[in-house]
Amino acid sequence: MASPEPEAAVPAELIDEGDDTIEEDEVDHFMKIISQLMFTYGDSDQPLMECQRYLLRIVYTEMKEMIYVAKSNMDKKRRQKKDSIDAADLVFQFRRHPSLLRRLIEYIRFKETYVGSETAVSNSLCNEQEGTSTGLSSFSSENNKKEKKGIKAIKAAVKKFDVHGQLAKCFEKGDNAPVFDDATAIRKARLFERCRDMSGDMYVKFSEARKYSFLMMPKRRSHLLVKKYVKWLKAERMSRLAVWILNFCSIELVALITEMAVNNRNMEAVRQFDDHEPLESLQLRHYEQAYRRLPRRTASFRGCSLFAYF
Repeated sequence: MASPEPEAAVPAELIDEGDDTIEEDEVDHFMKIISQLMFTYGDSDQPLMECQRYLLRIVYTEMKEMIYVAKSNMDKKRRQKKDSIDAADLVFQFRRHPSLLRRLIEYIRFKETYVGSETAVSNSLCNEQEGTSTGLSSFSSENNKKEKKGIKAIKAAVKKFDVHGQLAKCFEKGDNAPVFDDATAIRKARLFERCRDMSGDMYVKFSEARKYSFLMMPKRRSHLLVKKYVKWLKAERMSRLAVWILNFCSIELVALITEMAVNNRNMEAVRQFDDHEPLESLQLRHYEQAYRRLPRRTASFRGCSLFAYF
């Protein structure tokens, strides 16, 4: 019996649309990340390759929109142009979305407080994705009583446009903070149900997948991942905190579309399609339907669809 032919490599043009092509090993790098994120938020442990391609294109396009808006705001509102994008240029786009801003704050808090800790990294329930999917305000300790550099920078950025102080409540700590994010609560419950039904081997895979993002990966140096990420987005003049904000938005976008795709599959009353194997994986139509349901850019809105949705 002949062995199956190896799957064709993903073309480099997939990533940067035919400009300066990326080496094949870097394409594989991004496909590995996107597949792990898809698994984390509801797909199978073997997402279809066409779905990975589709979602990776979306992440690329939407992050480029965020960068475009940041650069446009820099040019319009500042007499002296800067050479690089900093956190304030991206945080400004969160000004009408307190629940999303709250998630960003918890994510940066977690990254600054726990990511450097071996105890936190080794615990499968305490990883970088936890900051976006389950909220880490319950992880109170002596170490996070004093805000660190990233949160201080975000708070300073918010104060520049939050003249009435309405967004200050987003920085309050604790599970009973004034900004209640019901979507995060629903995500917690869904995560619990999903883990409860997993076999031991599948849970090990799932725990490993939850350690992935565009800037975090087991046994890889963070600064090398940062360089790959900003090179992919062609945004090399950017502060480190700004890069982490883009990473947060990339994770949230993948989570949102994947969760919507899961709902699309669940709403299919009768399976009348010729699905690709593995059958437990989400199909391309599920992701396409999910993305179509996101608010589109209009004459009055230009930017990442994540903000239009929230």
